[in-house]
Amino acid sequence: MNKHFTLFILAALVLGILVGAAIFQFVPKEGQEAWAGKFKIVTDVFLRLIKLIIAHLVIATLVAGI
Repeated sequence: MNKHFTLFILAALVLGILVGAAIFQFVPKEGQEAWAGKFKIVTDVFLRLIKLIIAHLVIATLVAGI
């Protein structure tokens, strides 16, 4: 499973790079801003989830250290 997960992450990374390059290359400047607006909700949710995980990890580390 670990090897398949690594390949999945690398494939997603390459796909993200290709989609970003295609949008930059073929979509006009005004359209790029519209595309970025569509992904804003995804980035906001991702960042909030990361903050949620980090807060719990810090608290657990402090409690375990005491």
